[in-house]
Amino acid sequence: GWVQQGTPTIRWIKVGKPTDKGTRVTVQACLDSSKVKVIDEGGNDMLKGKKGARAINIFTLVKKDSKAKWKVASRSFPNNANC
Repeated sequence: GWVQQGTPTIRWIKVGKPTDKGTRVTVQACLDSSKVKVIDEGGNDMLKGKKGARAINIFTLVKKDSKAKWKVASRSFPNNANC
């Protein structure tokens, strides 16, 4: 299988206003993956030469009630994900 090497970094983050009685929130984050490599079975870097190392990720976080921990319910990207 493929293996990821390296970790993306957060360039900026925006946390929206909680909704649904404080149990749902949208978070936008600009993730920089320029230091990340994805290596295939043959040792080839599958991202080499690819552009768009930074991308806006939109996360929806939810929790059961005010005492519960936040969990990621979904992840998506805007039409223009450049950041």
